[in-house]
Amino acid sequence: EMFRTEKPQELQTLQGSAGSNELSFSCRKAAALKRSSKKLLSHHPNVKLPPRLEEKSKEEQILRCCDRLKFYPGAIDTLHKALTALESNPKIEKFRCIDKTSLGFKRSLANVPSAEQLLRT
Repeated sequence: EMFRTEKPQELQTLQGSAGSNELSFSCRKAAALKRSSKKLLSHHPNVKLPPRLEEKSKEEQILRCCDRLKFYPGAIDTLHKALTALESNPKIEKFRCIDKTSLGFKRSLANVPSAEQLLRT
C-alpha cells in the first residue's frame, strides 16, 4: 500500500490478520457498485453506463489522473520529487510509503483530485 495511516486500536483488534479488513472493504465496495448498477439498469434499461476507471487499462488510468492533475502545479512538483526519490532509492522503505497524516501531504496532495489515485495505480 502506498499510503500509511494510523489505525484506531479497535480496528487493529478486529482486523485479525494484516490486510483482511482492507480486502473485505474492497469486496464490499465492489458488491455495492454491482448492486447499484443493476438497480439503475432495472429502472432505466436504455441507459448504458460508461466503463469504470478501474476497468480500464493502467495506461488509461494514469493518463486520466495526470490530465486532472495539470491544474495543480504544486502537486505535480511534489509527486515528481517523491517519485524521483523512489526511483533513486527503491529499496528504502521511507520512499515507498507516504504518511497521509503528515503536514506535507495535507498541504500539497490531500485535496488534489486524482493525486492519491495516481499513486495507487
